[in-house]
Amino acid sequence: MLACKIALYKNNFVPVMISDEIDSGIGGSVSTSVGRKLAELSKLGQILIVTHQPQVAVFANRHYLVTKQEAIAEQVEVRVNLLNEQERLKEIARMLSGDHITIEAENAAKSLFEKVPTLYEPLQYKTSYKRKEQSI
Repeated sequence: MLACKIALYKNNFVPVMISDEIDSGIGGSVSTSVGRKLAELSKLGQILIVTHQPQVAVFANRHYLVTKQEAIAEQVEVRVNLLNEQERLKEIARMLSGDHITIEAENAAKSLFEKVPTLYEPLQYKTSYKRKEQSI
């Protein structure tokens, strides 16, 4: 699916590509290759990727954390937060280790970031968005 999207994106230039977990079923060095390819494509236009792969997420220009929380009356509150550099490091560590972030996971996250070429200036701001939606 990713290969098809990349071919369509490159050949029929569309300024935006959106994919939800297009990297499912892969890991390790393949995830790193996918992240690198998506970073290259981002130079052509806007790319929005939903991923659970830290090896993909480290290549992002901006990293948003999406959380859902049950609210009242069967509603779900969805929050989207743009992470700053420190928050991003913590989130990559959490993606690597789960809810309990270990020193080893933080070091692994730092190592992932060190392997990624700096594509953009570090972010200096934080933006938060809220949206409520009905549970199905």
